[in-house]
Amino acid sequence: MRAYSELPPDYVERGEFNLENSRLLMAMNLIGLVLLVGAGWLFAVLFTRLRPHTGEFILIFRSETPWQVLSTLLTFLVLLVLMIVLHEGLHGLAFWLFTRSRPQFTFKGWYASASAPGWYFTLPAYAIIGLLPLFGISLLGLALAPLLPESWIVPTWALLTMNAAGAIGDVMIVGWLFTLPRNALVQDFHTRTVAYVPQSARFGAER
Repeated sequence: MRAYSELPPDYVERGEFNLENSRLLMAMNLIGLVLLVGAGWLFAVLFTRLRPHTGEFILIFRSETPWQVLSTLLTFLVLLVLMIVLHEGLHGLAFWLFTRSRPQFTFKGWYASASAPGWYFTLPAYAIIGLLPLFGISLLGLALAPLLPESWIVPTWALLTMNAAGAIGDVMIVGWLFTLPRNALVQDFHTRTVAYVPQSARFGAER
């Protein structure tokens, strides 16, 4: 598992995974909605088992006054921002661990990304970079669940759920890596991941 600052001379471009592709983006949004429901259910079940003394896990939003409505919305807004910061921060940490150079962060509205455009990564290294936020945040949240104050259970559940749904792009990119030759290298450009392979594997001869 390595990162290279230069592309080997016999490597050529094989293809790319472009998150700006409109069809791909639409598919990701639809799959993300399904994942949001599935992740919410899974984390609810896990929290119930980790905190059996709290009884059945029930999520009820009671908004009896305008202030309570605003408070609920603000809580989830803060959680969303926190999730984005943690998620991209872990991507950045993984990039740094492999390159020992400062990653680049981009924030455009609700979209954020970490990247290392000047580096080329082996497939195992890039898979770790891609999946670290999903597994790191999920496992940390579940590990802390038995220790959290009662009032933190639902916010933590919401953060883990949003993080899992927001990782749909990472999961799809890692899935795409399995279609590449084992000796491929990939380069990250925020919304584009470009794959390079040796000239002999240009047309898929080497797996």
